[in-house]
Amino acid sequence: MANNRPPKRGRLSETFEKNLKTGKQSEILSYILGDKELDVQLRDNYINVYYKGGNILEMNPQSYNFDTFYFYRRKDGSKPFPKSHVEKIAKGSPDKISKNTKEPIPSEVEALKIIDSLNEKAKALKALLDTDIKEYFDQAKEVMTEWFNDWDKAERNDQHTIAVNNRSFENGNDLVVVDIEFAVSRNHSYNHATNGKGETKSCRFDIVAVNRSGRIYVIELKQNKEADSDDNKANIKIHTQDFDNTVGRNDAQAFVDEIAFLVNAKKRIGVLDSSITINTSEKPIFAVAYSGVDANDFNEKYRKKGLTVVELEGEKKLLKLK
Repeated sequence: MANNRPPKRGRLSETFEKNLKTGKQSEILSYILGDKELDVQLRDNYINVYYKGGNILEMNPQSYNFDTFYFYRRKDGSKPFPKSHVEKIAKGSPDKISKNTKEPIPSEVEALKIIDSLNEKAKALKALLDTDIKEYFDQAKEVMTEWFNDWDKAERNDQHTIAVNNRSFENGNDLVVVDIEFAVSRNHSYNHATNGKGETKSCRFDIVAVNRSGRIYVIELKQNKEADSDDNKANIKIHTQDFDNTVGRNDAQAFVDEIAFLVNAKKRIGVLDSSITINTSEKPIFAVAYSGVDANDFNEKYRKKGLTVVELEGEKKLLKLK
């Protein structure tokens, strides 16, 4: 029977939480928390560690993962087979590739050879976690930096910078980031968002933050104005509707309780300061933030529309809330 239980942020098994406090996994977590370039986010019994907006390490109760496709890059200006084409061919699903694609499609032999090569590189990298934690992260950062040089992810990098520079209130910022990329699955009881066909859809929000009194802010981040154009399916208007139909609903207490649960789990393993709290009696607020150039125009536009605007200052610190 299929498991329809929605995922829950911060749900850690007893074994996993114990491992994060003692033994090898605690050593890895301690190193991560001491590296100001890394960001730790708890998922449902696993942890994502981010670097420049990409996942540099996935920690599970007894294993680790690194996205092998960070090793798959352009070389000397040449263009490789698209990642999605390689994955679909390797999985024996060529029918899932659009017949209208103009991108090259690998043969099964080519796809499997690519996958095997990437897996070997990732295996060698992950082995370093047993012998030299610093060397693992040094090498993984280098691999990811080279990949990002080819495939720029400016908004994700800005999101990452916001997360790592707003970990506490010690710098006078108005908000502390407690989660990024919060996903509302179709199975969440409070999800009433629908797509164009009237079907329940999954929704994702860029940043979940909390103010000093414990009120939750769900923030949609934009890095360029094109991402907020009227014909963009991820513009502010759509995200406002998604918020209203999910975590902003009167029956979305489960969301508030989940964030409180997440914050408590982060505090138990040392990711968040013990002073951070969630006021579970208050509804979350939807807010927008702009990290690109000429932020004033964007901010003023949405103030006039009646939305809460979070301003970014200095090293993308959340210092002004209006």
